[in-house]
Amino acid sequence: VDPDDDTGLGGLPDEWKALLKESGITKEDAISNPDQVVKTLDFGLRGSIRLSKDRKKRQLQTEETVKRDIENAFEVSEEDPLETYQVVRKLGQGGSASVYLAKEKASGKKVALKMGSPDDLEMLKNEVGLQALCGRHPNVVEVYATYVQPHQVCIAMEYMRRGPLTAYVGKLVQWPEACIARVCRELAEGLAFLHQHNRIHRDIKSDNVLLGAQGEVKIADFGFAATLCIDQAKRQTMVGTPYWMAPELISGEAYDERVDVWSLGVTALEMAHGQPPFLGEPPLRAALLITVSGPPRLRAAGGWGAPFSHFLGRCLDKASDRRAEAAELLRHPFLGGAAPREEWVAFLDRTLQLRRTCKAAGLA
Repeated sequence: VDPDDDTGLGGLPDEWKALLKESGITKEDAISNPDQVVKTLDFGLRGSIRLSKDRKKRQLQTEETVKRDIENAFEVSEEDPLETYQVVRKLGQGGSASVYLAKEKASGKKVALKMGSPDDLEMLKNEVGLQALCGRHPNVVEVYATYVQPHQVCIAMEYMRRGPLTAYVGKLVQWPEACIARVCRELAEGLAFLHQHNRIHRDIKSDNVLLGAQGEVKIADFGFAATLCIDQAKRQTMVGTPYWMAPELISGEAYDERVDVWSLGVTALEMAHGQPPFLGEPPLRAALLITVSGPPRLRAAGGWGAPFSHFLGRCLDKASDRRAEAAELLRHPFLGGAAPREEWVAFLDRTLQLRRTCKAAGLA
């Protein structure tokens, strides 16, 4: 700590000092939490994370077995996907890939086509391979086929008509607790399945939760997914915003599948409050605040019930060894109050209409 330095920390390499000045982390932050600021800068520069090796409760695979399973699950066709599917319209853009709504010509079945560059093949192999290994679960988006051609890679996936949960979250939307419980229950089901198979998603947030026509809730986007194995843990790069990330992941500590449970809790808060904690902060300062602040809690003004508050406490315990596992959450009383399908779908329809009205009025 150096109070005379304009950043509050002396002796930093120039690269670190430049990042600190741009991060939104104040001099007061640095003086109050110097060790955690250094860890946060390391996270920002390298995004390095470490898998926990202390996983004695279940049988783990070797890294070689995991790689073989992914290779086997990653089945590739060299056919032109446009011979099988007819593109209807573009749904969106994500990173270097575009997503399109398409119809299978033979059956008329709607699918989502994710199209990217062949340069991304190795990255997509891990994403699609892990997703295919876990895909046969009602709360995980299914991968149908992968097509590799000289000019593009195309992944045919389950089409979720209502799109991401993000479209139904906002400060103007009042979520009933029963509907929040419905989403949390479905996500906990999907996560319990993934974790049972030693898979960690690592990027649970509203953007990666997709909703179907009948209110189905499914986990998507396995781009950051990892597998727990018995070999020496390796440091891996994490890209993306930290607002949903668990504190141990940001701090570069060993971690396990309970980072997904933390992210589930933040997603529940996002539904309740309209956005995740610290969203108004620059990403690196948000990362610091996640690690040095107390666990995020519900605002008292919301009139939320005790079961919901207790559920969040089980998700957002900063001591990861005390945090609930996804399978434990399924027994929590809060999830027992989940809205029935008819009530849930009616809420989605009302919310969609509200968002359209607000957009037309220039309010959203």
